[in-house]
Amino acid sequence: MTPFEGAGTGPQVRTRLLLAAGVAGPVLFVLMFLVEGATRPGYRVWRNLVSQLATGDGGWVQIVSFIVCGALLLAGAAGLRRAQDSPAGALIVGTIGLGLAAAGVFVADPGLGYPPGVPLEPEQTLHDLVHEVVSLVVFLAFGFAPLVAGVSLLRSAPRWSAYSLLSGTMALAFFAATVYGSMEADRGTPIGILQRISIVAGLGWVSAYLVRELIRLPEGDAGSTTASTATPPPGR
Repeated sequence: MTPFEGAGTGPQVRTRLLLAAGVAGPVLFVLMFLVEGATRPGYRVWRNLVSQLATGDGGWVQIVSFIVCGALLLAGAAGLRRAQDSPAGALIVGTIGLGLAAAGVFVADPGLGYPPGVPLEPEQTLHDLVHEVVSLVVFLAFGFAPLVAGVSLLRSAPRWSAYSLLSGTMALAFFAATVYGSMEADRGTPIGILQRISIVAGLGWVSAYLVRELIRLPEGDAGSTTASTATPPPGR
């Protein structure tokens, strides 16, 4: 049975649509930065960060991608709030969504030689500082949310727990490697690749979590699910 079979109408369908929107956001975001990174003149996937796609010619595409993904994740968070009796899952996904949207509003500075001719480490602006702060929140959520879920569900859902632990570990480890590599920008560390692995691990888990909740929704039009039918958020 597909997630939408037997969904009924009304509130139940709205919940499913909100969750599906949340699933789509990360997928579209990853596809967009992969395509943009491969086709943008002067941009080097090996060395340049995803946020730097928001600068230079065509930067508006990445800005829109940040904001759209953030909005879709906020929709997914609304779906989680309707589907669960605890706000924990919605809070996690909503925080990531807000962070991504803010990262699109507060654009990162050019740097690491992109756009071509820009110094490796130009003087930082205020909007870049805000971008870094919200990005830090997002990356930490990428790591700690799946780790908490993995530990708490170790006995009740061992496969999901193992995947969550792996995702959280990868997200944090590759983010730490990205930060360290950025401090040694002149040594040619592949920080662009390292950051992308962290992003894919984190956003992949978010999409998988939303798919899991979508599939576990009860059949029929029961409106917003209640505490007796809701599935547990990460960490329960």
